[in-house]
Amino acid sequence: MFRGRTLKNDFAIELNNIFDSPDGIYFETLRLQQFIDTIQNKITDDNDIIISELQKENPYVYLSMIQQPQIDCSLNYFQNILLRSIFITSYTMLEHRLRDICVICGKYKGQDYVKYWNKNKSKNNLLVTKGFLEDTLKLNLGLLVGAWKKLEDYHQLRKSIIHGHNEKKIIQLGELIDAESHLELLDNGGRDWNKLFVIDFIDKSYYLLDNLIKFLNKEYNLVRYTEIN
Repeated sequence: MFRGRTLKNDFAIELNNIFDSPDGIYFETLRLQQFIDTIQNKITDDNDIIISELQKENPYVYLSMIQQPQIDCSLNYFQNILLRSIFITSYTMLEHRLRDICVICGKYKGQDYVKYWNKNKSKNNLLVTKGFLEDTLKLNLGLLVGAWKKLEDYHQLRKSIIHGHNEKKIIQLGELIDAESHLELLDNGGRDWNKLFVIDFIDKSYYLLDNLIKFLNKEYNLVRYTEIN
């Protein structure tokens, strides 16, 4: 038995398109997770090719070359750059999707999210969207508050990376998050970014966005479900 879903009005259509459309949250998340696995495999394959070519040289030349900073960086740190970039992209997507949800809810509930954001733009964007839903739209977010809280520390991590703070600061922020998620920011003895750390952030973002839209569907009675045999 399946459940059919009917979106009752334009509000329902616009809100749920944020999740369901081909460029929506669901497919965005799948693409990001797949990209992380694909790019890691690609880097590993490319490293094997580079090392294989270097090994054709005289053994002494090979050892000398493999220890050169630019070669070491190419082999061992390029993945870190990509994982950081994916984290930043994922965080930006989370902010944009929360903003889209607030804009649409405000549109159909007679409130202007952009005006609210302009008054509060000095704050963390995650807190601004949460504040709009709670304070302006008077929604009781219930258990979703905990999901929001789990994502707040990532704001400082993103800010530190964007503004080029030193590695010690970034690692300290990672350790703060580690204590809650039990996933280390760094892997391989502290040399590499841990892809599971990034995937965990993507999963937490997806959980919040998915359940927020479900909550709004129920709160505003936007969807009708029917049993289909």
